Formats: sequence, C-alpha cells, structure tokens
Amino acid sequence: MVRLRPARSGQVRLDDSSAKPDHTYHLRSLATQVAGGIHTDLASQMIRELLAEECDLGGAELEALCRITLGALS
Repeated sequence: MVRLRPARSGQVRLDDSSAKPDHTYHLRSLATQVAGGIHTDLASQMIRELLAEECDLGGAELEALCRITLGALS
C-alpha cells in the first residue's frame, strides 16, 4: 500500500535574472533527437555542452547529470 503525505506549504523565491544562458528550447529539441535516434552522438554531445554552460556543476557531478539525463532519453 502506498501512503501519501501532504505537501508542506512554503515560500520559494527564485532569482529574477541570471547570468547563465537559458538553452531550454535547444535542449528540448536535442532531447527529442536523442530519444528518436536521430544524430544521437552529435545531439548527446551538444546536450553535455549546453548543460555544462547552464549549471554550476563540474567534474563527476556534471558527468552524473549528463549520464542520468541521456540515460532517460534512451
């Protein structure tokens, strides 16, 4: 049996602006290509590069993010 827990109420404040680029549209397009088996290697490499530009992760953490993201698309 699955037990559901009530969501906790809370205030979240998001930054209004960021110096980081927003590649959301491009990443979605590339994800569609990877999932569809179109230009998989090239699209996967571009996803890695764009994620690296957008996030504050590096090294093993960035590799884990890429591995999980690309694994979900395969």
